[in-house]
Amino acid sequence: MTVKKIWLLCLTLAAIGLSLVIPPSADARIAPCPSRPLFLRTPLECRIAIGDLHPTQPVVGRYQVQYQVAFLRVIERGESSNYATVEDYVNQRSVPVVVGPGNQFYMVDSHHTMSSIWEYYQGDPNIRVNIEIIQDWRNRSDFWSAMQAQNYTYLGTPGNRIDPDDLPRNLGELKNDPYRAAVGMALNWGFFERPKGEKIFFYQFKLADCLKEFGLILPDEINRSHVYQTLAMIHDPQYTYGNSSACTIPSPQELSLEAIAQQQER
Repeated sequence: MTVKKIWLLCLTLAAIGLSLVIPPSADARIAPCPSRPLFLRTPLECRIAIGDLHPTQPVVGRYQVQYQVAFLRVIERGESSNYATVEDYVNQRSVPVVVGPGNQFYMVDSHHTMSSIWEYYQGDPNIRVNIEIIQDWRNRSDFWSAMQAQNYTYLGTPGNRIDPDDLPRNLGELKNDPYRAAVGMALNWGFFERPKGEKIFFYQFKLADCLKEFGLILPDEINRSHVYQTLAMIHDPQYTYGNSSACTIPSPQELSLEAIAQQQER
């Protein structure tokens, strides 16, 4: 065997070895979304530009988004034990999406996660993200009625409801709701859980509405003390859930100290 052939063999073996120890990137596994096919099989996982995601709720909790951006900064500095890079984090997220009229991609969850990625990349609309198409409703004349019937959208509560045409056009236009932020952060920190056995869509939004009715007052820009203030009201026995027009949900489940400790270890 010639020296040249030996070198070629070594390079081939090295390449095979690397392919065994280095996993393929998410970009290599997940293809771009198909362009305007007649029919889409569902579910279908593919990639689109983050600027093509259309929110299906009018607000997010900005403090919660900022918290997630801070976590991305930790990854950026190489201080995360779970993610090597921010790109790894982004590639491991997937947004459930309904394809609607005009071939628009309507996200039905993960508004806070995608908003944090949007903010981290300073509103760059071309950042690629993974989506999972769960419905192809491009030809439905009752699109928004179907979206509401399936709890794929949150348009507010009675007396404070918006029209679908008033929804933000992209993640950068989502407004801030400090009450939703305080509830979301209290849940993320493991201080309470949704009631066991209850399947209530948009529970955190509805819990935030309850707290407003109970008299909670928060500024637009909250901090940790406001989250603790919110948590105190959530568990205050003088407030009752489930018996008013604006607060029809059951009370959240209070966790034991052991359960909170277990949450923090995850």
